[in-house]
Amino acid sequence: MDNKLFYFVILLIFPVLINAQTKTEKQPLDFDVYDSWQYLEHPAISDDGKWVIYEVNPYLGDGKLYINYPKKNKVQTFERGYSGKISSNSDFVAFKIKAQRDTVRKLKLKKVKKDKMPKDSLGIWVFKSKKTIKFAGLNSFKIPEENSSWIALLMDEQKDKNDTTKSEKKKSKKKKDKDIPKVYELVILNPVSGAKHHYKNVSEFNFSRNGNLLGFIQIQNDSITQSKVNIFDTQSQVMVNIFNKKGIAKKIEMDNAGKKSAFIYTPDTSEIKIYSLYTWQTGTLEPKAVIIDTNSLEMPKDWVVSPNGKIWFSRDDQKLFFGTALKPEPKPKDTIPEDEKVDVEVWSWKDPY
Repeated sequence: MDNKLFYFVILLIFPVLINAQTKTEKQPLDFDVYDSWQYLEHPAISDDGKWVIYEVNPYLGDGKLYINYPKKNKVQTFERGYSGKISSNSDFVAFKIKAQRDTVRKLKLKKVKKDKMPKDSLGIWVFKSKKTIKFAGLNSFKIPEENSSWIALLMDEQKDKNDTTKSEKKKSKKKKDKDIPKVYELVILNPVSGAKHHYKNVSEFNFSRNGNLLGFIQIQNDSITQSKVNIFDTQSQVMVNIFNKKGIAKKIEMDNAGKKSAFIYTPDTSEIKIYSLYTWQTGTLEPKAVIIDTNSLEMPKDWVVSPNGKIWFSRDDQKLFFGTALKPEPKPKDTIPEDEKVDVEVWSWKDPY
């Protein structure tokens, strides 16, 4: 009887074991599963330690931005959100929003030009009020690094249907200067208080580290190129113009304490442009005279301020760093006709082709 009972128990257990093995058997992977794989990236924690943000993106498709409040286990999600940044006062998060992947793919198949493709939007979510603010046609945005609730962004300027300047520009056959930067609409915003300011024809901007000052450059390119350098005080919300001349200004930089600014400027309208470095500080109406130019003894011979080099202040604001480069020279005039030029290819037996 004992043997019969043993065999009976085995017969009962065997189908269960077979069934369990079948259920836990690993499924083979094929190439179709890759598109559904998801990965977490760009995590960040607010300075007060209360908020966490991160992205969850599929290998192929639209991802999501997650804003998490771990203390109460609350999560806010935004479709296609990415590159999130939390304000230094830990009161809002700003992030980019991609256009839908399917929409972009269809336009690419139609071979739509890159400048005609849909641009990212900017999303802002305010922690306390749970309010969402969005801006379309985003170019770039910046948030101060310390103790500030401000944000600034460049966006495509809104076209006025009654504006006739576009048709007038078409009539003008003025040769476009490649050194003149593109301009956008600047929005300076405090999402917490709701304060907002707009400025047109802005090419670039920068906050001081503490967010007290924001410097930006306006370019007016009609018959003559005009550059304006402005300083916006986020505490008084007053804008002051410190520089207004014919020519091109660029590379504006602010110091850490919100008291100084620097930029480069050239009055040249020819193809060869020589830039000079200017500085400004609070309490003065205009920037100081050029401190570094081609006549300065500190500059090596035939070297000038570089329009491509980065400008920045030292952490204690006692030093200003900038790039230098050899003085640009005009290209020599070509005196050989095209039919007299010889095109030669050099090859050796050591080359693989």
